[in-house]
Amino acid sequence: MKLYRTVILCLIFTLISCSTSPELFFIRSYLGIPGTENIIETEQKIDSEPRSFPLKTKEIPQNIIFIIADGLGIGQLTLMFYDVSDFAPSKFSNLGLISVHPSPPRKVPDSANTATSMATGVKTHRGGIGVDENDEPVKTVLEYAEEKGMLTGLTATSSIAHATPASFAAHIDKRSKYNEIALQMAQSDVDVMLGGGIDHFDGEPKNYFLNKGGKIIYGIEPDVNHSLPLLGLFSDTHLKSAEDGREVKTLEMAKLALKLLNTSFKGFFLMIEESQVDFAGHANNSEYMSAELQSLNSVLHYCLDFQRKNPNTLVLFTADHETGGMAVEDTKEGDLHVQFTTGHHTANLIPVFAIGPGAEAFSGVYDNTDIGKQLIYFIQQHK
Repeated sequence: MKLYRTVILCLIFTLISCSTSPELFFIRSYLGIPGTENIIETEQKIDSEPRSFPLKTKEIPQNIIFIIADGLGIGQLTLMFYDVSDFAPSKFSNLGLISVHPSPPRKVPDSANTATSMATGVKTHRGGIGVDENDEPVKTVLEYAEEKGMLTGLTATSSIAHATPASFAAHIDKRSKYNEIALQMAQSDVDVMLGGGIDHFDGEPKNYFLNKGGKIIYGIEPDVNHSLPLLGLFSDTHLKSAEDGREVKTLEMAKLALKLLNTSFKGFFLMIEESQVDFAGHANNSEYMSAELQSLNSVLHYCLDFQRKNPNTLVLFTADHETGGMAVEDTKEGDLHVQFTTGHHTANLIPVFAIGPGAEAFSGVYDNTDIGKQLIYFIQQHK
């Protein structure tokens, strides 16, 4: 009997000595079992320092395709997941989350401050285009790319002078100054600009662009090679919704831009905006939203196919902010049912997807300014 008790006590002592659970840690300490000090030392050495951007990745992309779905959050992605047959975001290799607040003290952003942060790596106030919080101009990733001799492009289903595309090529205190923004964009060195905005470019911006040797088109003809710089204006202001028969599809603009930009041995930078996910959120219109998300899914698939054929290309996909506070529910029959909590923007964290050289930098949780810092770093590494 004594031998039996001895064996049991030895087993208990061994289990207590080997276990790393917090409860048995205190038992070991009380009994004076060796190893307690080492465990305390190990726990104190845990590295909790946050990483800082930019990250020095193993590879540097030659080309960058930056896709921004304006107004898209987890709710919109959930609708997209159940609404399409082949969910393109699942094809990306890396996933992160970003905060999107403007300069303090506000938490809810707009497209101007968020796009500016992703284009420049700095915070700004709501409404600021390519400027810091004091309205001082800040160089954008697109402008860094131009300095390196890369070809550059912007496409949008809004006016091309709208907040998101403008933040990459203009510098002004208020996003509502469309004609001034259009003039700055006409004067810029962007090689390809495709979207709406005939009214915004009419007059001085249009004349300046033509006088510097640019070409303006009002529709897309397949298999036509255009000279650069190229400005495509396909509607007076914003394009029609995908549901109502958009004049030129987002996918058509993406295809034309990539065809023209993928001719440079120095690489290219292209920003593609699926602008009207945001419009659908403001309208609290689930049918509108569904059509825009299907358009987005087709663009993502095309860009992912391009990346597979051109593995030196980084494809980065995110949103500037979420609009509508959208959530997906279902009916008793299992049909999708979309609910909105607001007709405005929210402060929700936003997902980021990446694939290609340098994609690992975009995993984790960080601020939207870190996207700008990382993209600028990639451009600066170009020879």
